[in-house]
Amino acid sequence: MPEIESVYDAYLNVFTQIEEGDETSDKEIYNAYEATSYFFLERLFKAFPFAHDDHMVDFGCGKGRVLFMASQHSCKYATGYENNKNRFKILQKNVEQYRQKHGSRTRFDIYDENAQSAVVDDSANKFFFFEPFHLDIYARVMQNILKSIDRKQRDVTIFLYLPQESTLKYLDAIRGLHKEIYVDSTLYYHDDQLVTMPYFAFYSNYSMENMVDPYFLIY
Repeated sequence: MPEIESVYDAYLNVFTQIEEGDETSDKEIYNAYEATSYFFLERLFKAFPFAHDDHMVDFGCGKGRVLFMASQHSCKYATGYENNKNRFKILQKNVEQYRQKHGSRTRFDIYDENAQSAVVDDSANKFFFFEPFHLDIYARVMQNILKSIDRKQRDVTIFLYLPQESTLKYLDAIRGLHKEIYVDSTLYYHDDQLVTMPYFAFYSNYSMENMVDPYFLIY
């Protein structure tokens, strides 16, 4: 949906789309750049509204699309890690341009460093991953998150967009984490159009008994 992406980017005053050079990854353990669907993010942040003290972290945030959409949905604190030098420059420019148009409604902390070396802030409670990295890296990131929870007990939610099977098996084995929602990639009709529901999963360290319908993306 390039037209929709362009409309969103224009409104946000950023550029987050794929361009030449984005299709290749820096190393075998990192995935090539691909931005999360705006369609998915709209419905995700409506289904999981931000509280006043929520802190969203996106590991491998690319050009910042998740951060900006979180801000649009009232997230007051958003952190992003992006190791690719060229994309990080674009991310910096996007943050500046977003602030020029939308002000300082959100605190953005962005870091040009490896996700696995990041020290997780003890205020962070929502973590977003798009097709998480090689399991060796992802396990280190998760260990940093778990250490942070040990330091400061709090409710944490982990959002996984297009997760790998190895990632799901790893998370399933962590004591204290619960797979709250899991939806496989599927096709359905919406407004007489065939639409693909993305493959995604949510985990938490608390019970989500009143969780939204896992098919919230349809509506």
